[in-house]
Amino acid sequence: MDRVSCYCHKFIGELELIIHRYKKRFPDSDPRNMETMKHFAETVGRSTKARLDKALNRPTVKSIRVKMRTFMSAWERETDLSIPREVHDSMCLVSMP
Repeated sequence: MDRVSCYCHKFIGELELIIHRYKKRFPDSDPRNMETMKHFAETVGRSTKARLDKALNRPTVKSIRVKMRTFMSAWERETDLSIPREVHDSMCLVSMP
């Protein structure tokens, strides 16, 4: 397994663990709800071991956006439901050049 593949497996495993723990603690949560997604994003931010902002010693905004985008895409594939555009854009806003 090359270095990139190894990183991807570690990243996905870490995200799956966060999702599993979140579902266990908040079983009735629905990612289509803005409040739930913001709470989940905060949980991801507090538990992530990704690239850190050296000044704040916290994950960068980019790290959290990548994880949230990954989560939302996987959730939509698994459930055949879609997350409303305003919720999706709020969590994973891509800056325009």
